[in-house]
Amino acid sequence: MEERTSAGSSDVPQLLSAFRANDLIRPRFDTPSIVDLATAVFQWAGVGGLAVNERTERIGEMFAEAARLVFVIVDGLGMNFIGAMRSDSFMPRHLRAELQTVFPSTTSTVFTSIATAAWPNRHGIVGWDMYLDEIDAVSTIIRFERRRDEMPLGRLGVGESQVYRMRSLFGEVTGDLVSIVPLGIADTPYSNYWTGRNGVSVSYDRMADGVDAAVSRSRAASDRSIICLYIPHLDYTAHEHGTKASETIRVREGIDAEIERLAAALPSNARLVITADHGQIDGTRHDIWPSDPLVGHLRHEPWGDFREMHFAVKRGREERFEKDFRERFGRFAFLLTADEVEKLELFGPGRIEDAARKRIGDYLAISRGPDVFKYHDKRSTERFIGYHSGLSPDEMLVPFIVV
Repeated sequence: MEERTSAGSSDVPQLLSAFRANDLIRPRFDTPSIVDLATAVFQWAGVGGLAVNERTERIGEMFAEAARLVFVIVDGLGMNFIGAMRSDSFMPRHLRAELQTVFPSTTSTVFTSIATAAWPNRHGIVGWDMYLDEIDAVSTIIRFERRRDEMPLGRLGVGESQVYRMRSLFGEVTGDLVSIVPLGIADTPYSNYWTGRNGVSVSYDRMADGVDAAVSRSRAASDRSIICLYIPHLDYTAHEHGTKASETIRVREGIDAEIERLAAALPSNARLVITADHGQIDGTRHDIWPSDPLVGHLRHEPWGDFREMHFAVKRGREERFEKDFRERFGRFAFLLTADEVEKLELFGPGRIEDAARKRIGDYLAISRGPDVFKYHDKRSTERFIGYHSGLSPDEMLVPFIVV
């Protein structure tokens, strides 16, 4: 795994050392994962053609007897948040296991793995921002818009099936599928894709309203129905205030109380399953502007997320790009070629599908520690404290809770 396809030195040995030291989490396929949980949920819901294994069977046994499933995804609720809670809090009391999420540990990638029961190397949603060769531009995938000017991709001639290449299995459940999401998310291209062709979306304003909707829908649903409740409040607050801030702690405790209320109000034949897409870590930001000399080596502006950044390099400039990147950012990030990324299986087991490979680019930078990277394609006052999308344990380990 130390061979090279370019003239520079490899960061792979250092990355493997970080994996061995448990400073970073290497994606593994022999340990319970968010993909296994998604597979178990769809198997319970009567979806066929799934890649079932012993891990999915163990997970599925925990809600096999349920007539209805209330599936709650708390955005940003990593195991670091669960571990910081009092042991007598509701969610820690009902924790069954920790799961590995997928890399990059960001909402668009993980939610697509949940919808497809597939790893990112197959479904092709490999980050928050991705380069699309269909329009020769970087797009914010979950918002379905070109990044630089927020132009909807549909107005640029890009269809949803071109971007979201694998079908959502939520469209194939045998019972009802109800997706309960905050106002502004329902009836968007990604939300409609995720919910599937037969699903129903319900919007809510306050978190308590979302919980009430989950209760009423679970009581009215037919057997083998899934009621999905998405709670983004912890992620929003940790981004703005940091993972240890009092504001974040209050939101976390409020979610715990609402989850307990939800569990108490559900019909006796329903099961409550709770997980998260990723955790968060407080970070230090490094800015890259269009005028940066590093950008002069690139065919396109960089893309990805705060803790993993992708680069498409001009032919013949690879060695210079590697040298310049490592001189400036080598202390903060590992730099890998796309071939190294594939051999390390960071995006999933086996080869990277062709469509996903185009979206990864030539190089991938991954944060070594708390550092984050922001490419400024337009002026922004955004200044986060909490971040995710990297490989740290705080980002990669999420809970599996069953009530």
